[in-house]
Amino acid sequence: MIAGIALYFIIKALAIIFAICCFVWAFLKFFEANEEADSVENFGGKILDIFGAIIKYTFFIIIALILYTLTVT
Repeated sequence: MIAGIALYFIIKALAIIFAICCFVWAFLKFFEANEEADSVENFGGKILDIFGAIIKYTFFIIIALILYTLTVT
């Protein structure tokens, strides 16, 4: 349960960071600061990679728990 709560807060923090990056990116694109917007876009890509890893390993954990439950019962 503690791991679930920790994962919830980690995902929530990443989502807030990603939302801020989206706002800053749109603001910079509006004022035509393309180089700075590209660096924000690269940072946002790294955040999305973290989301992808969390989703992938959560899927593996769920499958492992299902297999474990099936073999034990």
